[in-house]
Amino acid sequence: EVNETLVVVKRNHTTDTKVRCQSVKKAGQYNKTQYEYTLRARFKGDAGRQYGEYNVNVTLVPFGDDEKYKSTYTDKNGTHYNLTLKNMDNNGTCFVIFVEKSDGNKGCELLVRASKRNEIPTICKRYYNTTCTGFSRKLYKNDCNFNEDHQTSC
Repeated sequence: EVNETLVVVKRNHTTDTKVRCQSVKKAGQYNKTQYEYTLRARFKGDAGRQYGEYNVNVTLVPFGDDEKYKSTYTDKNGTHYNLTLKNMDNNGTCFVIFVEKSDGNKGCELLVRASKRNEIPTICKRYYNTTCTGFSRKLYKNDCNFNEDHQTSC
């Protein structure tokens, strides 16, 4: 279970995005399979460095026969997401997930705990770089602010 903010370092889907500094943080839990998460980001070219955020309800859905789960949610624009965990380190510091969107986009994302964003474990970097081929958009920038004190609503 991760309660710390997770930073999306890079992804190889929806690479034409203007989103930068994307992060996700658990905002609440309703039961064993229903959670609320806050999605937060800044937009490329925003001179004021304003961040926007909104909450989504995430549902864990079992799949396969070995107690694995997919996460599903719908964003504020009505796009539906299915997320499958593909790899992580033993400490729960980094994660590689596979994203399938209802608009047809799909691919990998590399996420890491905000406190470890400058020291991504090799196991996740190696998995992402060998499995998630094609162009990747780096969403993490050195000037990203993951302090939740300066936000607006998207």
